[in-house]
Formats: sequence, structure tokens, C-alpha cells
Amino acid sequence: MSGDPNLDIFRRIVDLKESGQAGVLATVIQAEGSTPARPGIKMLVHADGRRWGTVGGGAIEQMALQEIREILANRASILRKYSLGEESPADDARPTGMWCGGSAAIFFEYIPPALPAVLFGGGHVGRALVTHLRNSDWHLTVVDTRPEIARGVEGADRVLTVNHAEFLTAENVPPGSFVVIATHSHQLDLQIAETLLAAGLEPAYIGMIASRRKARTILDHLLAKFPGHAMLERLYTPIGLDIGGPAPDEIAVSIVAEMQALRYGKRGNRHLRFAASANSSPTEAS
Repeated sequence: MSGDPNLDIFRRIVDLKESGQAGVLATVIQAEGSTPARPGIKMLVHADGRRWGTVGGGAIEQMALQEIREILANRASILRKYSLGEESPADDARPTGMWCGGSAAIFFEYIPPALPAVLFGGGHVGRALVTHLRNSDWHLTVVDTRPEIARGVEGADRVLTVNHAEFLTAENVPPGSFVVIATHSHQLDLQIAETLLAAGLEPAYIGMIASRRKARTILDHLLAKFPGHAMLERLYTPIGLDIGGPAPDEIAVSIVAEMQALRYGKRGNRHLRFAASANSSPTEAS
């Protein structure tokens, strides 16, 4: 296996997924006639432009790279056929201007980035969340200012001991991220929520562990400080689907279920949350 030219590509795909980036894997699936493209050869291209491997070089590779740029923009896989000869190509083949005299088909597989999830708090619930999320294509970052607690978190992509105010930037929390606030302190939970809203970030989901009383108190405070803030509609507290269970793993399952439901646009699930309004009772959201 050490001589397999694709072995490095497979390793790079793992690295790509662990980095949370998008990429495209181009694989020659068919080649006929005289062509430098051989069935099975691959080229991996990261969204930042780095690439490994080849689909044959020359004009066909340059056309493949242009195709990959479009795929990264459109986020969709595609099959393309190419003509490498002077004769008129088939209707579904793209001329390359090469004189090899063959043809090739390349499958371009879009590899989506793992969805960023930021977990504030590496305690019992935070560790349970990592356990349940790490195999479901999430890029997991755990933030906890307590080094002794952070050292106990296993399985996350990143474990940081920075202050939340330093961490909450667009680079660390890109649009569409999922944020879970589950620290050891109610006051710290509130501070994280305030900083998140003040920073103008746009996560798809902000979940906060809370009793109904704590949730009401925090929401009233946030409504007063950030009236009409759009992100308040994405605040889910008490967090998780209403499936019951007080143990950390059971709470984590309810949170993961809520995150997955929102991620895939599922409707009809009962979410325990307070609406960002003057209502004094929890509402159901789907």
C-alpha cells in the first residue's frame, strides 16, 4: 500500500474533514484511447486552493480546476466528460484542445465542511455532547477557562482555555454555526450570550442550558439590552427536545436531537424554548 499514489489523497481527505473545510475530490472514472488520464487517479483540492494528486495534467487538469472552483461555489457534485482529440467530441463531452486522441470522464465529488459547533463548558454535559456529536460530521470546539476541566475533554477537534470574549469572533463562529452555552456559572452563561449578540455574529442556533426560571430571567435581561435583535429568535432555552431524562447523557441526547432537527429543517418537533417576545411562558417552536 505504500506505493499507492492515492494513499496520500485518502489521508488528506481525513485531514480535510478534521479541519472543518470544504473541498472537492476529482476522480477519473473512465478513460479511452490515448490520454494521460487513467481510471482511478485522483486530485483533491481544498477550498483555499491547496491541491494534491492529478487527473492527468495539461489542459484537462486546468479545466478540472476551473470546474472545481464552480463546484465549491455551487456546493454540488457533478460528472463531466472531456474530449482529448481533434475529432468532433460527443455531445456531452467538452473539448480540451489536446491532441492525445482519447476521452475521459471525471467525477467531481463536493466534500462539504463539517458544520461548526461551539460548546461553552467542558463539564459533564459538554463532554457528553462531544461523545454524541463527534461521529455526525460536526467540527467541535469546546471552550472552558478551567484548564483542569478542559484536560478532561476527549474527542473534540479543538479544546481551548481562552476567555469567551477573546474567542467570539467571526473566524471562530462563522455564520451558520451551532452554539451551546453550558458553563458552570449562570452569570457566565449570560455574559457569553451578551458578548455573542453584541459581536454581531450569526449562528444558526444558540442553545442555553437553563431551568424555566433561569431562562425567563436571562431572556428578560437580553430583551431589555438587545431589543429586536434578530439572533434572539435563534436562542433556545431551556435547551433540547422535550424527551425527558436528567442525566448528562440524556440531556446531551435531547440537545443533539434538537440540533439535528434544526440542521436538517425537520418540522413538528417539540422544542422547549422561550420566544424572544414579551410572552411569559415557554412556546413550542418547530
